[in-house]
Amino acid sequence: MPLLLCLCITAVACHPYTQYDEYRHTDASGWDRDSILTFDVPAIEQDGTYIEELNIRTDNNYPFRQLSLTVDQQILPSGKHLIDTLQIDVYDDEGDASGKGFSIFQNQLVFKFISLHKGDSLHINVSHNMRRHSISGINDVGIRLEQR
Repeated sequence: MPLLLCLCITAVACHPYTQYDEYRHTDASGWDRDSILTFDVPAIEQDGTYIEELNIRTDNNYPFRQLSLTVDQQILPSGKHLIDTLQIDVYDDEGDASGKGFSIFQNQLVFKFISLHKGDSLHINVSHNMRRHSISGINDVGIRLEQR
């Protein structure tokens, strides 16, 4: 019975198409505009189209309805450079958190379908581009890459 339980948990815990799933923690006193979060996706093992997803964990201290982010990435070894500006609704029109959770809320945004070749890797920089220099209430930022 314990072996069967372990096998079931392992099967549910891992998604076979996920290639990369990492989070970076932001400073508790506030995420500064010039504090860039860096993600290095290791070499891809198979040609294909991949789904890029941005994940944000916020709490009730986030002061705005939306969050504006810049995702600046480079595909290596080709050196191809891609920049995306993303808008995430942190709160809905009624002022309720739009993410899942109770005291920490997670928002997920699929932002790109990207073609990668075997051996390609990604260097990804994420920063906020809000008017205020330091933003409180953002706990973590994550990047997930999944094969389509």
